[in-house]
Amino acid sequence: MKHVIPTIDHLHVGASDATAAADPWTGISEDVIRRFFDVLCIEQGLPKGMLSAYRADLDAFDRWLIEAKHKTLISATEQDVSEYLTVSMSCIKAFYGFLVSAGCRDDDPTKAARKPRRRRRS
Repeated sequence: MKHVIPTIDHLHVGASDATAAADPWTGISEDVIRRFFDVLCIEQGLPKGMLSAYRADLDAFDRWLIEAKHKTLISATEQDVSEYLTVSMSCIKAFYGFLVSAGCRDDDPTKAARKPRRRRRS
């Protein structure tokens, strides 16, 4: 059975700043995220802990997009998503590197995520 996701009126009435004018989706991330979780709950019945983690991830990505790119979740590009994931992973790797060098940990759990760079053949 195919579920239909309700449409969202993307015209933000009363938006006066330049960001809102540049991105017609400004100000509705909360509504879109809520609708997404409504669908997840109905279709997939995910555990509450996983839903909380998903919510935290989307909220963090939304904040980054707004602050760094002046965009919304809806208007994000492939490049925006890739940049966010790269920045996030770099931060996590640096954090665990710090913990290892400070003696708080003996291991780096991000080591498996580090891929060796291949040299390009000329």
